[in-house]
Amino acid sequence: MTHMKSKIIVNFALIFLIFSSVLTMSSTLAYEDEPYTPQLEEINTISRVVVFSIDAFRYDYWSRTGDAASFEWLKEQGVTAAYNVPSNPSVTAVNHVSIITGNHPDKHGIMGNTFYDWETGKAYSLFSDPTDPYRDTNTGLHLITTKPSVIHAEEQGIKTAVFAWPYVDFGTEYEGMSPTYLFDYDWFGANNLRTDKGIANKAANTILDDPEIGLVYAWLPGVDSIGHSAGPESASVKQVIDFSVDVALRTFFEKLDSAGLLEETLVIIESDHGMAAVTDSDYFLETKPFFINAVANTGLDPYIAHDAAFELLYFIGETNTTKVEEFAGYLKGQDGVQAVFVNDEHNSINLDNPARGVNISVWLEPGRSRNFGSTYLGMHGYLNNNTDMRGIFLAVGPGITPGSTIGGIDMIDIAPTALDMLGIISGFETDGSVLSSIYGSRTEAFSYPDMYAPTISKITLNPTEPREGLANVIEVKVNEYGTIVSAEAEISIDNGTVRTINLVDIGSNNTFFGTMGDFVEGQVVSVIVTVEDSIGFQAIGDTVTFTVGALVKKTSYSLISLIALVFVVPYVYRRKRNN
Repeated sequence: MTHMKSKIIVNFALIFLIFSSVLTMSSTLAYEDEPYTPQLEEINTISRVVVFSIDAFRYDYWSRTGDAASFEWLKEQGVTAAYNVPSNPSVTAVNHVSIITGNHPDKHGIMGNTFYDWETGKAYSLFSDPTDPYRDTNTGLHLITTKPSVIHAEEQGIKTAVFAWPYVDFGTEYEGMSPTYLFDYDWFGANNLRTDKGIANKAANTILDDPEIGLVYAWLPGVDSIGHSAGPESASVKQVIDFSVDVALRTFFEKLDSAGLLEETLVIIESDHGMAAVTDSDYFLETKPFFINAVANTGLDPYIAHDAAFELLYFIGETNTTKVEEFAGYLKGQDGVQAVFVNDEHNSINLDNPARGVNISVWLEPGRSRNFGSTYLGMHGYLNNNTDMRGIFLAVGPGITPGSTIGGIDMIDIAPTALDMLGIISGFETDGSVLSSIYGSRTEAFSYPDMYAPTISKITLNPTEPREGLANVIEVKVNEYGTIVSAEAEISIDNGTVRTINLVDIGSNNTFFGTMGDFVEGQVVSVIVTVEDSIGFQAIGDTVTFTVGALVKKTSYSLISLIALVFVVPYVYRRKRNN
């Protein structure tokens, strides 16, 4: 009996152990099979900040992005500012340095596309001019008089990368330092990559090669050139947005997303200035009678750092400020002149730098412009109180609430905001503000949606069963948020013949048509359709296979015509006679 009880206890223990093991295994398996769900803190973790500057993208160009996949997606996923106010003057060199330093020219020292330095006796410029005795085109980090955010980040141990950014030139340093990765404007030109897509692609590949990069600044040519040549209201501006800028951004987002890096990347899209329409591009200040009178009556002949929408006047060797002010008096209120500032008055527009102070600045009215050998229909550089000079700002990614808007911002707010996002704002000297109003929280990981790659939704044959003796048409419906640039059908016949036809978009909502041509009854035909969008992404449809039907007899049409003559025509005749 005791032996029986012991056996029962042992069996019970074994059953318990087996049951416990099964429970443990099942719970373990259930845990392992359960998909991983990232927590909110992880979803909103920022490993890097990327700043794209789209040259001359005016604040109201958002209304022209309806066909641009990336822009529409960005607005849905990010925070958009009403506008972005540039520094004075509203030109490329000045404002890209304002963006990267978080300060206006009175602090960062880049006063215009061309400006005079009192200490070196040189006029630094992005553009060469053999007639200018002071001109020096050796620009770079060494000319910036306040610390750029990329240098501040490097000091904090964060790797940075800069692409084609004005005044961040290869071989130059700020207090002995430069970005970890630097591909300047000249590098992109030498490698035939100075395009929106070329620069964005290089930025993406650099991050993929070194995911430890924490701060990136990349300049894109954008709509500046077309705005100057065709005007800001030209349809060509939208074409550049759709076929160049949008393609560039899509390239960047797709590459980072495919590598699993986009979800931890905060992206800022901004522009350095806007663009105003020009009606008079032959405004040369030094030829105006009032300017000639000023020279004659004061005996002063200033050095002029020329720009299209403003002029910076330096009275080299002149110490009599009263005479300089007298000279300015001749210029104020004249035709085509919006404003004139003299000496300390430049404090009011943040253009008074100790080493590079301007004696007189002359600001043209929007619509007036100097030219440098070609006619302009669009120009920037005007005072920043002109609304057409405003640019854009959008932030998207982890830590940002999707689909929200804020009021206007200042160009110098971008650098401190980027540094704050990385948690390294402390110690950075800036006159800008952290844009805390853009901060929020995502509930899903930041990723680029596959829906923006093209897909073939439907292929229709007409007739549905192709036959000998007919043209046999193929119709293809494509889903694409951007632009399809090519569509073709490869037709393979069982006799070994292969032919490729181009499909034509007839403007019917991404529907493409093509004539497959005639076949022989009984042939087995396979058709593969391939479409490609403007970024280079392809979609390949499922293979369509059919057996060619019987020859279409032309006599059947004659028979139908005969029936019509015998029955229909007499019927119509009788109706008319009765009436």
